[in-house]
Amino acid sequence: MNNYRIIYILILVFVAGFTACSENEWDDHVKGTDDTSKSDLLEQIKSNPDLSVFARLIEKTGYDLLLEEASNFTVFAPRNSAWDGIDTTNTTALRKIIAYQIAYGKSISTDAAIHSKLKMINTKYIRFDASSQTLEGAKIVSADQAAGNGVVHVTDKLFDLKENVFDYIISKYKDYKQVQYLEGMNTKVMDTDKSVQIGVDANGQLVYDTVWVDVNPFLTKYPINSEDSLVTYVLLEDDGFTFLKDKYMPYFKQQVDSLTEPLSKKNVCQDMVISLNKVVDLTAVDTVLNVDDVKVPINRANIKATYEASNGRVYVISKSNILLKEKIKPVRIEGENYSSSTSKSNLYVRFKRWASGEKDIMLNCRFVQSDVIHVTGSKGQDSTYTQSKTFYWDNNGALANTQNFHIKYQTSVNSVDYEIRYVAYDDIDWHFSDPNHIFRFEQKLFVSMPGEPELGYSTANGVINNYLGDKVAFVSQDTAGIHKERVMRKWDLVNNTTQYISKPIEKDDSGIMSVPASGKLTMWLCNTARTNATSAQGMLFLDYILLVPKLPAE
Repeated sequence: MNNYRIIYILILVFVAGFTACSENEWDDHVKGTDDTSKSDLLEQIKSNPDLSVFARLIEKTGYDLLLEEASNFTVFAPRNSAWDGIDTTNTTALRKIIAYQIAYGKSISTDAAIHSKLKMINTKYIRFDASSQTLEGAKIVSADQAAGNGVVHVTDKLFDLKENVFDYIISKYKDYKQVQYLEGMNTKVMDTDKSVQIGVDANGQLVYDTVWVDVNPFLTKYPINSEDSLVTYVLLEDDGFTFLKDKYMPYFKQQVDSLTEPLSKKNVCQDMVISLNKVVDLTAVDTVLNVDDVKVPINRANIKATYEASNGRVYVISKSNILLKEKIKPVRIEGENYSSSTSKSNLYVRFKRWASGEKDIMLNCRFVQSDVIHVTGSKGQDSTYTQSKTFYWDNNGALANTQNFHIKYQTSVNSVDYEIRYVAYDDIDWHFSDPNHIFRFEQKLFVSMPGEPELGYSTANGVINNYLGDKVAFVSQDTAGIHKERVMRKWDLVNNTTQYISKPIEKDDSGIMSVPASGKLTMWLCNTARTNATSAQGMLFLDYILLVPKLPAE
């Protein structure tokens, strides 16, 4: 018997035990009725004297209109004793309670949904606890009471109504700096699809028990308010929040200074989203990977409080010192992932096992290179001679012949110094098969910074808006047949039109690209020549570009 069959049999045994054993509290007093019952759910509830309080409160909150509809519903009806100690005068609070006791659709006690999780009309879920045989702390004492438009299950208690992660932190910790930032981005709008009509006002306008939805760019990306998520979120005390915010600010600078701090706060808030699909026990780890793959250190002694929310768990901690190297990471740009180019003609994405991602890119263009080789020969029996020969490389099969042919890349960067590394591998065998003359190629990289005008080109002006000016670019020299990661360095260019390369700049920072503001960076990888060669502007190869941040030691 295989494992799947064993599990299946165990499930059948469990369901059989759950539904058939009269000693099981979940099945005691089951009073199934004919599904053809003419009474609706409200009438069914009113017919039970032990549900009189629930029936009265359904009408008080306007949910009687819902339960008289033709649609099917599942109602978990708390018996009268369950309401002891509950303020039944607060209609707003009661509506939240009642909405958590009703689900769309008809679910009988043997349905799988009741034994896992079931979505209620307030969008929250109730979950079954197998160990205690309860749903959100309540036991079903009488199940499967059928009505014409659904089914009623009588419970001994109200379900434990919990707030979701976002609602909890903004209600409980509204004075925390982290919460103030999150709430500051929030606007509530009515969800017309989920809001329930509960009456008509004196002016004839429909009255709804409104379901409000948070419209918030943070929540769009990190839905810690969603009942469909299973969230683990960390809330920092103010000192811990300020510590990380101040640590991040130098690396999230904006062109407008007043925008730097909000962006740094946003990054702290998003780094505290540990998971959106599971509850993580932070007491059992010393480091955890968040949803953006940033390592977040956790010191158990710093955990000050926890809360079991309707959609996950909140941890309140005093501090977490995220290392800069975990936050400000190298940026890899794959050659094949370009956004545009001068032309797609003769620009090829090649499938190569040796390449990062098993792809690279190549521009097939004419090139010329001269190699001087000294050949020693014999002049008769007693004399020798030496002769110099020049070889001209001419890739005649190629059609691309564009000066400063560019391949455009864009990526997000931080305000930090970067070293530009890259791999450009010419693996065409006839470019290096003769050791006496091997193809050498050079490539240029122009850059425009975040928030600045993007790179452009004209025949009269060459490449414009380069942050280094029009007569300096990053350059790399490569040799066919050699697969190696290299550092690009600054070079002087001959002029501001052809922008042929001239000579390397010999300075300590010639291999550094300083980014003044975080945001989207634009790069053009361009072909080049050293002299005017109207029919041979040069080939291009690129496996990847790697921007490596220069960070202080911690």
